[in-house]
Amino acid sequence: MPLTPLHNEKELLFLTSHGDERAFTTLFEHYADNVFGVAMAYTKSTETAEEVVQDVFLKIWLNRENLGSIIRFERRLSFDVH
Repeated sequence: MPLTPLHNEKELLFLTSHGDERAFTTLFEHYADNVFGVAMAYTKSTETAEEVVQDVFLKIWLNRENLGSIIRFERRLSFDVH
């Protein structure tokens, strides 16, 4: 089930792209459960799924300068699990 985008998502992406940790935390809190659920579906391991969430968001933070050009963050985090 797709998540509802945050009403201020574009602003949060812009702020995060400029190093705003609070904006990043808001994005993390909104999307982490979704990423965890997908990781659990693939790995069947809570520990591994938690590591995947950490890895995904670490990579996002390390590449944050690219976030300002993203229109819908959810599409970048979408996974199709069969």
